[in-house]
Amino acid sequence: MNIITTTDAALLAKLNEPIQSLHCQLYPDEFMPFDEAAVRSYFESHIANYAFVHFLATDADIVMGFAQLEIQERKANAFKKPSRKIHVHQLVVLPQHRRKGIATALMNKVHEYGAEQGITQIDLTVWDRNTEAIEFYKSLGYKPDLIRLYR
Repeated sequence: MNIITTTDAALLAKLNEPIQSLHCQLYPDEFMPFDEAAVRSYFESHIANYAFVHFLATDADIVMGFAQLEIQERKANAFKKPSRKIHVHQLVVLPQHRRKGIATALMNKVHEYGAEQGITQIDLTVWDRNTEAIEFYKSLGYKPDLIRLYR
C-alpha cells in the first residue's frame, strides 16, 4: 500500500460519496445528499488553500481511501493560548477495502506528517451515531475532550 498526497479534486469527490451518504442517512436534517459536482467544488477550493493536505491510499493503481487534514494555527486571545494543530476533517475508506488496515495507515501518515511539521496535537470530530468510527479512533488512542449539545 502507498500513501501519497493528491490534488485531484474529482477523485476526492468520488471517494467522498460513502461518507457523505452515511452522514445524510444518519442526519438527514443536517446533511445534503451527495452531489458530486458540489463536493468537487468543495475540494477544489480546499486544495487551493495551502493549509489543507489530502493523502490518498493506493495499491497497484487501486484507490482505496483518503484523509483530509488542515494545519490550524490560532493566535492567543483573552481565553486561550496560541496553538498549532492538525485537524482531520475527513477519513474515508471505500466499503470494499475496509478492515484491511487502510484507515490505520492513513492516520499513521497524518501522525508522521504532524511530526515532520513539528505538530504534536491532532484532533478530529466524529458524529455520535458513527459508532464504528468512534471505536476506530479510540483504538488509536484518541479520546473525547469536548461535547457539543444542541436542541
